[in-house]
Amino acid sequence: MTESFKAGAAKVEITPPLGTLINGDFLPHYARWIHDPLYAKALVMQSGTTTIAFVVIDIMSISKELADLIKEDIYQRTGIEKINVLLSATHTHAVVSETDTLLTPVDFANRKKIFELVTTAVLKALKNLHRQRLHMAPRRHLIM
Repeated sequence: MTESFKAGAAKVEITPPLGTLINGDFLPHYARWIHDPLYAKALVMQSGTTTIAFVVIDIMSISKELADLIKEDIYQRTGIEKINVLLSATHTHAVVSETDTLLTPVDFANRKKIFELVTTAVLKALKNLHRQRLHMAPRRHLIM
């Protein structure tokens, strides 16, 4: 019997509102315009009893503290094991001050909003889970 493989994806906008404390320019300043929307994008894959989540977040960096908070929130709200959640940052310099970086203090209120939105992206990706067909490339043997 073949295990079913499911995958789902979703994105949630995390663009900070105008007036938000921004980091990444060596001097603290506040958002005055929005050039492009920012997102948390999630890909969830499930095979049998194992579920994994890949999440790309449009933020400058992810501190271990924030990563742990996000993974715990995802685990509490979805049951996906923390070890099965991979987080990455796109490293943009025009985002909420998530960590005490480049002389800019943390904006704790907006950081909390971001990690809640990241979990929302994973929840939406879970709702979008659909059975997928895996296409395996034929094995090729090298003869030397």
